[in-house]
Amino acid sequence: MRKKSDQKSLEGVTNDPATYEAMRVPHESAESVQDALRAFMADVKAARIKHRITDVSLVLQPRYLRDEEPTACVLVMHLGEGLQCLPMLAQAYGEERRRVLAKLDAAAGGE
Repeated sequence: MRKKSDQKSLEGVTNDPATYEAMRVPHESAESVQDALRAFMADVKAARIKHRITDVSLVLQPRYLRDEEPTACVLVMHLGEGLQCLPMLAQAYGEERRRVLAKLDAAAGGE
């Protein structure tokens, strides 16, 4: 088990505007986004096994065209023990919320 200080070195949000902008281009259809999600999950499953990660929870927001309009949906996928999904996401939400609020507080001149 890693110490809390070790975990902090692994945290972080990747901010890559060029890649993000490229990813905003929607898939052509619901079917094509489903195909992409199947391929993505196959890659995640293989990486999970390769790196021996017990549980993996993902929150995804793919974009696709529906009636020629860009549409986004939010999906939660979990690999591992299904009962771990909700506690993992709740903990991650709390930690991310604290991180964002601390950044906002610092930007506003707080401690």
